[in-house]
Amino acid sequence: MDLDFYDLYYIQTNVMCILLLAFVLVAYVREMRGAAEAVYYRAEIVGIMIYCLSDMAAAICKGENFPGVRHILWLANTVYIAFPALLVVLWGHYIIAHMKKYGFCKSSFDRIFRVLVMIGFVVTMTSPVTHFAFYLDESNMYHRNFGVFLVPVLSYVYMIYDTVKLVVLSRKIESLEGRREAITLSVFVIPCILLSLLQMFVYGCTTAQVGFTLGFMIVYLVGQQNKISKDALTGLNNRREFEHQFDNMVKGAEKILICMIDVDYFKSINDTFGHVEGDSAIKSIALVLSKACAKCKGEGDFFLSRYGGDEFVIVSKDFSDGADQMLSDAVLTELNTCNLTNEKSYLLQLSIGTAYGAVSGRKDAVEIMKKADKEMYRQKKAKHSKRVSGVQIR
Repeated sequence: MDLDFYDLYYIQTNVMCILLLAFVLVAYVREMRGAAEAVYYRAEIVGIMIYCLSDMAAAICKGENFPGVRHILWLANTVYIAFPALLVVLWGHYIIAHMKKYGFCKSSFDRIFRVLVMIGFVVTMTSPVTHFAFYLDESNMYHRNFGVFLVPVLSYVYMIYDTVKLVVLSRKIESLEGRREAITLSVFVIPCILLSLLQMFVYGCTTAQVGFTLGFMIVYLVGQQNKISKDALTGLNNRREFEHQFDNMVKGAEKILICMIDVDYFKSINDTFGHVEGDSAIKSIALVLSKACAKCKGEGDFFLSRYGGDEFVIVSKDFSDGADQMLSDAVLTELNTCNLTNEKSYLLQLSIGTAYGAVSGRKDAVEIMKKADKEMYRQKKAKHSKRVSGVQIR
């Protein structure tokens, strides 16, 4: 069996995809152990590996004449052409299972698309008999037929539909973490479609499986980046990410606004209602601050972070006059709404300190931060001097 340049290209491409997928399979699935969506993600990765193996087998065996080679070629090429249908359906199941907690659910269009995609899968699988998608000549060489485009067209229309649903959902999700997850999953479709189109229109290149592999690597790497830079409890930027972004902001800023926020009587919440309720309170405050920043978006570009414990910080280097007061007012408005609508037996309270000024370096920015922090503690001290009972019970 003589391997030419194209055979080696096919083998190397698929081997690299399999190795990357194996890495994700071991690393990512271990983290998802017990999660409802894990079975779909695992099946998807194994499916892409089979997809790669079939392409590799077809490349190695094409034009050969050893016993059974024709059956291998029929099977390998059929799997390669039909499998995107299964992969897309599995991806749809994964999205629904993963994003269900944020309101992503099945619709009648989902069912219609899945039925159409699976019909395309079944019809394509008949190719060894019907020659619908491809045929083999007497020399065991592969040739496309008109039906080869059926599965890709149906599959990627379905993927685009699910992606549009994710993008629309991302605008409605209140949780910052949920919005990030929706956008990350929606990116998956881009390399899949672009590299599949390249393969469809440039005959002889093998890139469709590379698209699926890149999609998974993007989802995996972005997920890991989020774990490094995001607070696990609230989904906000963590202290590490704040320090990084703070330095970047100061370098290119002429002025800077800093808002320091602290939860009042947080220890009393933990002591009275337990640490689970304390965590719930922190998540509620994170949502309040996220909504306030979104409400003030027209007044500036605000970077929100959990600074540590029950402290949060908002920073902006691009803000309009009066943005400090507007931001404080928005936070208090959202806090009042939260207290009115939730069913907690206590009221959430915040101390807010804001400061802004011109900056020529990090030293100036740190001084502004100290002023905001001092104002925040002044408010907190004033409240504590008036109240001795701690957290306010309804």
